[in-house]
Amino acid sequence: MSAKSLTALADEYLESARLQTEIIRKYNERKLKAIKSRNRDELLICSRALSVLYSARRDLLDTAELLRGYYDRS
Repeated sequence: MSAKSLTALADEYLESARLQTEIIRKYNERKLKAIKSRNRDELLICSRALSVLYSARRDLLDTAELLRGYYDRS
């Protein structure tokens, strides 16, 4: 296992957040289709998934920000 700088780790977290954004976009599309077709089960699935995905994305962004500014706070 190689050691990584905090900046490199922050970059990885930002890339993960970007991927989460793509997944969120896809679930929003599915949710819109569910609304149009009045599929309540699919709407519930998408809504729950989006709730988890938005929370995870926010955690990734917060962690990336913390890692980037870690030494600036001293």
